[in-house]
Amino acid sequence: MRLATAILLFGTGFLAARLSFGQDNVRDFEFEASGAATVPTTNGVVFEALINGKGPFKLIFDSGAGVNILNPAVIAKLGLPAEGSAISVPAIGGAVDSKSFGVDDLQVGTLKMHRQTFYSVQLPWPDGTGPVGAVGYELMRQLVVTVDYANQRLTFFNPTSFSNPPRGHRIALVPDPTQVVVNASVGGKGEGDFVIDTGDFGGVSVNSWFVKKSSLLHYVPHRYHGVFGKGAGGDEPPGWISRLKSVCVEKTCAHRIIAYLSDGQASWDKHAGTIGTDTLKRFTVTIDWPHQQLYLEKNREWGKPEIFNRTGVLDDFDDDGKSLKVVAVLANSPGDRAV
Repeated sequence: MRLATAILLFGTGFLAARLSFGQDNVRDFEFEASGAATVPTTNGVVFEALINGKGPFKLIFDSGAGVNILNPAVIAKLGLPAEGSAISVPAIGGAVDSKSFGVDDLQVGTLKMHRQTFYSVQLPWPDGTGPVGAVGYELMRQLVVTVDYANQRLTFFNPTSFSNPPRGHRIALVPDPTQVVVNASVGGKGEGDFVIDTGDFGGVSVNSWFVKKSSLLHYVPHRYHGVFGKGAGGDEPPGWISRLKSVCVEKTCAHRIIAYLSDGQASWDKHAGTIGTDTLKRFTVTIDWPHQQLYLEKNREWGKPEIFNRTGVLDDFDDDGKSLKVVAVLANSPGDRAV
């Protein structure tokens, strides 16, 4: 959800993770005989789906999302029935008031999910400019999911027929009710529990309490400070942009990673931080939630350094969703010196 180019890229980073709305309800799915369904993606995790036979709609596979979410305009367009009263859910940028709505059928390629619940939340793109919803835990808890960043595709597997574990490093998940959590070290300065968050389009985000505990700011370069991203609830807390020598999940490491080191309190910071798409794209990532396993297999992007914004000028969509506006100029950056 942080800057990867001059354009502000958002991830949903939706729930602080321990919500379990509807997880005890009966859910079911259908596969064809192969027991797998593969769909093309953009950015590794944005795919198209049919909702109640209508669409297609662009959704994010967000392993950090504890519930399914849809933009209010899409819910209204589909005429989805409300299932409950309004609730307040924690999100990056602040709590969001939301209602739940029932979906009879969600079709992703040849995979069909039935009786799904979605929560009404506006994603941080203007309508018509980006994905309109996200799915995470409600799919993961039933299926095995492979994110193939290098080849831009998602594959969903029936766990009962998923008999050949992928290549790469197998990692046992840290127990958590709704999120994919692993033990990781950042910058070689301490270990903590990090969320594998495919809905965060940035790299590594480190929460303020872990930054202080591990004294990261004393060991890593940190030149730029500000607000660099937002979620469904608005802007995230301010922080520093830094480059870490490595981020390691057990024995599997990625090097020269752009990191966001928060120095503000947030409602979702129980864990040490998150590992997002800009880091995960170096791997083929398989999440086997039913067996509490994660697989990381290096791909052709492994070893390539992330490139931070070279201008220091940060852009975002204007309210019309069609034009861009400058939202910040980083101090002492090329853009700042050019003013």
